[in-house]
Amino acid sequence: CLGELVAVMEAEPKLGFFSALILGYDDRRLDKNWMQFMRMSYRCLQDLWNGSLERWYPTDSGSGAALLMRSSMLRHIGLIDPVFFMYFEEIDLIRRGRYHGYGSGFSTRGVVHHYNHLESSGAGHSSSIRFERGHMIYTLKNQENSAIKCVLAFLLESTGRVSGAMLRRQWRRAGRLIAAAVEIAFKSPFILWRRRIEMRHPDRLPELRELHP
Repeated sequence: CLGELVAVMEAEPKLGFFSALILGYDDRRLDKNWMQFMRMSYRCLQDLWNGSLERWYPTDSGSGAALLMRSSMLRHIGLIDPVFFMYFEEIDLIRRGRYHGYGSGFSTRGVVHHYNHLESSGAGHSSSIRFERGHMIYTLKNQENSAIKCVLAFLLESTGRVSGAMLRRQWRRAGRLIAAAVEIAFKSPFILWRRRIEMRHPDRLPELRELHP
Protein backbone atom coordinates (compact mmCIF):
# COMPACT_ATOMS: atom_id res chain seq x y z
CA CYS A 1 0.00 0.00 0.00
CA LEU A 2 2.73 2.46 0.95
CA GLY A 3 4.67 1.67 -2.21
CA GLU A 4 1.60 2.41 -4.33
CA LEU A 5 0.84 5.70 -2.55
CA VAL A 6 4.45 6.89 -2.76
CA ALA A 7 4.70 5.98 -6.45
CA VAL A 8 1.65 8.09 -7.35
CA MET A 9 2.82 11.08 -5.30
CA GLU A 10 6.27 10.94 -6.88
CA ALA A 11 4.62 11.00 -10.31
CA GLU A 12 2.17 13.80 -9.36
CA PRO A 13 4.12 16.66 -7.75
CA LYS A 14 0.99 18.82 -7.32
CA LEU A 15 -0.55 16.29 -4.94
CA GLY A 16 -0.13 17.28 -1.31
CA PHE A 17 -2.41 14.60 0.16
CA PHE A 18 -3.12 11.06 -1.00
CA SER A 19 -5.52 8.62 0.66
CA ALA A 20 -5.51 4.84 0.44
CA LEU A 21 -8.56 2.87 -0.57
CA ILE A 22 -10.13 2.06 2.80
CA LEU A 23 -12.08 -1.14 3.43
CA GLY A 24 -13.77 -2.48 6.54
CA TYR A 25 -11.59 -4.18 9.14
CA ASP A 26 -13.16 -7.63 8.86
CA ASP A 27 -14.40 -7.68 5.27
CA ARG A 28 -13.93 -6.13 1.83
CA ARG A 29 -16.79 -3.65 1.98
CA LEU A 30 -15.86 -0.03 1.37
CA ASP A 31 -15.51 2.06 4.52
CA LYS A 32 -18.57 4.31 4.83
CA ASN A 33 -16.55 7.46 5.45
CA TRP A 34 -14.27 6.72 2.52
CA MET A 35 -17.28 6.30 0.24
CA GLN A 36 -18.12 9.96 0.85
CA PHE A 37 -14.82 10.95 -0.75
CA MET A 38 -15.41 8.62 -3.68
CA ARG A 39 -18.84 10.17 -4.28
CA MET A 40 -17.11 13.53 -4.71
CA SER A 41 -15.54 12.20 -7.91
CA TYR A 42 -18.11 11.81 -10.67
CA ARG A 43 -15.47 10.38 -12.99
CA CYS A 44 -14.64 7.65 -10.48
CA LEU A 45 -18.29 6.65 -10.15
CA GLN A 46 -18.66 6.59 -13.92
CA ASP A 47 -15.54 4.46 -14.33
CA LEU A 48 -16.70 2.15 -11.55
CA TRP A 49 -19.98 1.65 -13.39
CA ASN A 50 -18.08 0.92 -16.60
CA GLY A 51 -15.67 -1.45 -14.82
CA SER A 52 -12.53 0.49 -15.77
CA LEU A 53 -11.09 2.24 -12.72
CA GLU A 54 -8.03 4.47 -13.02
CA ARG A 55 -5.06 4.19 -10.67
CA TRP A 56 -6.17 7.25 -8.68
CA TYR A 57 -8.69 10.11 -8.71
CA PRO A 58 -8.61 13.71 -7.44
CA THR A 59 -10.93 14.70 -4.60
CA ASP A 60 -11.53 17.63 -2.27
CA SER A 61 -11.05 15.64 0.91
CA GLY A 62 -9.41 12.54 2.37
CA SER A 63 -9.24 10.25 5.38
CA GLY A 64 -6.73 10.41 8.21
CA ALA A 65 -7.16 6.66 8.62
CA ALA A 66 -4.60 6.22 5.80
CA LEU A 67 -3.28 9.51 4.48
CA LEU A 68 0.11 10.25 2.92
CA MET A 69 1.23 13.90 3.09
CA ARG A 70 4.07 15.69 1.35
CA SER A 71 6.65 16.93 3.87
CA SER A 72 7.56 20.00 1.81
CA MET A 73 3.89 21.02 1.87
CA LEU A 74 3.73 20.67 5.67
CA ARG A 75 6.76 22.93 5.97
CA HIS A 76 4.75 25.49 3.99
CA ILE A 77 1.23 25.26 5.46
CA GLY A 78 1.94 23.99 8.99
CA LEU A 79 0.67 20.97 10.88
CA ILE A 80 -2.68 19.84 12.28
CA ASP A 81 -4.42 22.50 14.38
CA PRO A 82 -4.21 21.22 18.00
CA VAL A 83 -7.58 22.75 18.92
CA PHE A 84 -9.34 19.80 17.25
CA PHE A 85 -7.94 16.97 19.40
CA MET A 86 -9.63 14.39 17.11
CA TYR A 87 -12.13 14.17 14.22
CA PHE A 88 -12.01 16.61 11.25
CA GLU A 89 -8.44 17.67 12.07
CA GLU A 90 -7.12 16.08 8.85
CA ILE A 91 -10.04 17.43 6.79
CA ASP A 92 -9.20 20.93 8.01
CA LEU A 93 -5.55 20.39 7.08
CA ILE A 94 -6.53 19.17 3.59
CA ARG A 95 -8.78 22.21 3.06
CA ARG A 96 -5.90 24.46 4.12
CA GLY A 97 -3.66 22.67 1.65
CA ARG A 98 -6.16 23.22 -1.16
CA TYR A 99 -6.30 26.90 -0.21
CA HIS A 100 -2.54 27.09 -0.80
CA GLY A 101 -2.69 25.17 -4.08
CA TYR A 102 -1.99 21.56 -3.04
CA GLY A 103 -4.17 18.86 -4.53
CA SER A 104 -5.72 15.84 -2.86
CA GLY A 105 -6.57 12.42 -4.27
CA PHE A 106 -7.34 8.81 -3.42
CA SER A 107 -5.92 5.52 -4.63
CA THR A 108 -7.86 2.59 -6.03
CA ARG A 109 -4.94 0.17 -5.61
CA GLY A 110 -3.31 0.99 -2.29
CA VAL A 111 -5.61 -0.77 0.20
CA VAL A 112 -5.92 -0.69 4.02
CA HIS A 113 -8.49 -2.24 6.37
CA HIS A 114 -9.82 0.26 8.91
CA TYR A 115 -11.37 -0.45 12.30
CA ASN A 116 -13.90 2.40 12.39
CA HIS A 117 -14.46 3.15 16.07
CA LEU A 118 -17.45 5.45 15.41
CA GLU A 119 -19.31 2.56 13.79
CA SER A 120 -18.35 0.00 16.44
CA SER A 121 -20.53 -1.07 19.36
CA GLY A 122 -18.11 0.53 21.82
CA ALA A 123 -18.13 4.03 20.32
CA GLY A 124 -20.40 5.55 22.98
CA HIS A 125 -21.43 9.17 23.54
CA SER A 126 -17.90 10.54 24.04
CA SER A 127 -16.77 9.66 20.51
CA SER A 128 -19.99 11.01 19.03
CA ILE A 129 -19.63 14.34 20.88
CA ARG A 130 -15.97 14.65 19.83
CA PHE A 131 -17.04 14.05 16.24
CA GLU A 132 -19.68 16.80 16.44
CA ARG A 133 -17.27 19.12 18.26
CA GLY A 134 -14.72 18.59 15.49
CA HIS A 135 -17.26 19.47 12.82
CA MET A 136 -18.25 22.65 14.65
CA ILE A 137 -14.61 23.79 14.72
CA TYR A 138 -14.24 22.80 11.07
CA THR A 139 -17.26 24.99 10.24
CA LEU A 140 -15.82 27.93 12.18
CA LYS A 141 -12.50 27.69 10.31
CA ASN A 142 -13.84 27.49 6.74
CA GLN A 143 -11.19 29.25 4.64
CA GLU A 144 -13.60 29.50 1.71
CA ASN A 145 -15.87 31.97 3.57
CA SER A 146 -15.35 35.29 5.32
CA ALA A 147 -14.81 35.31 9.08
CA ILE A 148 -18.32 36.70 9.64
CA LYS A 149 -19.89 33.90 7.59
CA CYS A 150 -17.83 31.36 9.53
CA VAL A 151 -19.10 32.68 12.86
CA LEU A 152 -22.72 32.70 11.66
CA ALA A 153 -22.38 29.17 10.27
CA PHE A 154 -20.91 27.97 13.57
CA LEU A 155 -23.76 29.55 15.56
CA LEU A 156 -26.38 27.98 13.28
CA GLU A 157 -24.74 24.57 13.40
CA SER A 158 -24.19 24.47 17.15
CA THR A 159 -27.72 25.71 17.84
CA GLY A 160 -29.15 23.16 15.41
CA ARG A 161 -27.24 20.26 16.99
CA VAL A 162 -28.34 21.20 20.51
CA SER A 163 -31.95 21.75 19.42
CA GLY A 164 -32.00 18.39 17.63
CA ALA A 165 -30.79 16.60 20.75
CA MET A 166 -33.43 18.34 22.87
CA LEU A 167 -36.22 17.49 20.46
CA ARG A 168 -35.19 13.84 20.77
CA ARG A 169 -35.07 14.27 24.56
CA GLN A 170 -31.40 13.32 24.59
CA TRP A 171 -30.68 15.56 27.57
CA ARG A 172 -27.23 14.20 28.35
CA ARG A 173 -26.12 14.59 24.73
CA ALA A 174 -27.63 18.09 24.59
CA GLY A 175 -25.68 19.05 27.71
CA ARG A 176 -22.41 17.79 26.25
CA LEU A 177 -23.09 19.61 22.98
CA ILE A 178 -23.77 22.83 24.86
CA ALA A 179 -20.50 22.39 26.75
CA ALA A 180 -18.62 21.78 23.47
CA ALA A 181 -20.24 24.84 21.81
CA VAL A 182 -19.44 27.08 24.79
CA GLU A 183 -15.82 25.83 24.80
CA ILE A 184 -15.44 26.59 21.09
CA ALA A 185 -17.09 30.01 21.48
CA PHE A 186 -14.66 30.80 24.33
CA LYS A 187 -11.71 29.74 22.15
CA SER A 188 -13.08 31.36 18.97
CA PRO A 189 -10.77 34.43 19.07
CA PHE A 190 -7.73 32.14 19.09
CA ILE A 191 -9.30 29.79 16.50
CA LEU A 192 -10.05 32.69 14.13
CA TRP A 193 -6.60 34.19 14.77
CA ARG A 194 -4.95 30.92 13.80
CA ARG A 195 -7.24 30.63 10.76
CA ARG A 196 -6.06 34.06 9.59
CA ILE A 197 -2.40 33.12 10.11
CA GLU A 198 -2.89 29.80 8.29
CA MET A 199 -4.36 31.63 5.31
CA ARG A 200 -2.11 34.69 5.07
CA HIS A 201 1.12 34.00 6.93
CA PRO A 202 1.56 30.25 7.49
CA ASP A 203 5.28 30.82 8.02
CA ARG A 204 4.38 32.44 11.38
CA LEU A 205 2.66 29.34 12.79
CA PRO A 206 4.29 28.21 16.06
CA GLU A 207 4.95 24.64 14.90
CA LEU A 208 6.96 25.83 11.89
CA ARG A 209 9.69 27.00 14.25
CA GLU A 210 10.35 23.32 14.96
CA LEU A 211 10.05 22.29 11.31
CA HIS A 212 12.53 25.03 10.35
CA PRO A 213 15.13 24.92 13.17
